[in-house]
Amino acid sequence: MKKIILSMLLVLLLFYFIIQPFYFNFSPTTGDEPRYEPKKWNSNPNIKNSHNCYTYMLEDINPYGQKICTTYGIENCKSISKPIPGHYTGNTQHTSTCDTIMRGMMMDNPNIYKTNFNSRCKKGYYKGALVVDPFLTYHFFRQDKDGYWSQKNGHDNATNLDGDGYLITDPKYAKPTYEVSNKYKFCNYFCVPSNKYKKSNTARIDKKSNNHQYRN
Repeated sequence: MKKIILSMLLVLLLFYFIIQPFYFNFSPTTGDEPRYEPKKWNSNPNIKNSHNCYTYMLEDINPYGQKICTTYGIENCKSISKPIPGHYTGNTQHTSTCDTIMRGMMMDNPNIYKTNFNSRCKKGYYKGALVVDPFLTYHFFRQDKDGYWSQKNGHDNATNLDGDGYLITDPKYAKPTYEVSNKYKFCNYFCVPSNKYKKSNTARIDKKSNNHQYRN
């Protein structure tokens, strides 16, 4: 019986780490990716409506955004600007090009570094990806622990499906859930630290204050 169980585990491990990535063209993972937990982002309207693709990609639930929703109501919360690249360091990028959005993100978090689809991030990191609709808008994706990618557009639900309803195995070829001019351009893959204290200003405040109110 033990041999059967061990054989089954071996087959599962072989499928998960070797066959599945090859067959489905998965990008290699590190094991430090965030879990895909849509309820965490979608069930609480104060979180759902105050967080966008940038905060979702960073796995950074911001208590200040939630407080605004609680204080001013959901409809007002929806119209309030959400964090965009450069927000945390006061270098907000208002022009949506690959260079400006990447620059703002890396100003916010110098621990982030560029990579490619077939390379594995170093331990303690996971992959993100950026697309832009030039000079109009931008959108982020992130890779989750199961190897698929997910996204959250504005105050919409977090999802691991693209605009056509397919599971996302590569954001470069995924149809965004929101388009302005239907001219999205893929920019880069990059590696994001999974340690929340390296993610954003919110996490740094948490570490400094040791206040659980500010934890992700």
